[in-house]
Amino acid sequence: MVPDLLLGYAKKIKLKKVLTILFAYVTLVGLVTFSLFIHEESIQMLMFGTWPAKNAKQWSLVKTGTDLMEKTNNQARWINYIVGWVQPLAFFSYKSFNMSTDFYIKGLRAECFAMAPELFIGEDVEFEFHPKQSTRRKDGKYIIQSGKLFIITEQAPSLSKMYVKGTLNLIDNKLTVITQ
Repeated sequence: MVPDLLLGYAKKIKLKKVLTILFAYVTLVGLVTFSLFIHEESIQMLMFGTWPAKNAKQWSLVKTGTDLMEKTNNQARWINYIVGWVQPLAFFSYKSFNMSTDFYIKGLRAECFAMAPELFIGEDVEFEFHPKQSTRRKDGKYIIQSGKLFIITEQAPSLSKMYVKGTLNLIDNKLTVITQ
């Protein structure tokens, strides 16, 4: 009778430990996934906010929205990579959400840059450029122009589209990218 009583007590203790560990795991998973969920909701609210700003042609608001989206998405990515692995299905879901958000930000910034490039002065930019005219300077470099933008490059330009990467500057009151 005493051994049966001890066996029952041992099973009870084992079950209690298992339930405690399970409760701790579920709590941890809840903390992680809830934090990621709130970041996701924040990104969606920012996205919704950029739509009326685009319709109103308020490009500085659109740019501010993309900057905030990028910061929020980076925070979510860090949380996901540091502790998100505790729930593997959520980890892969939020990883996909982060990648999709990166793509949305790139697209929205491309539209914002096309409509108001002056908002990107001092920032690194990458874009397709469709040259309209070019002139060669005395130092051998070329100045290529299209609309508001000027590109200074050492490469001989073609008048077909080109890929430009560099920092947007304001030089002589002109939006200028000096390519690397």
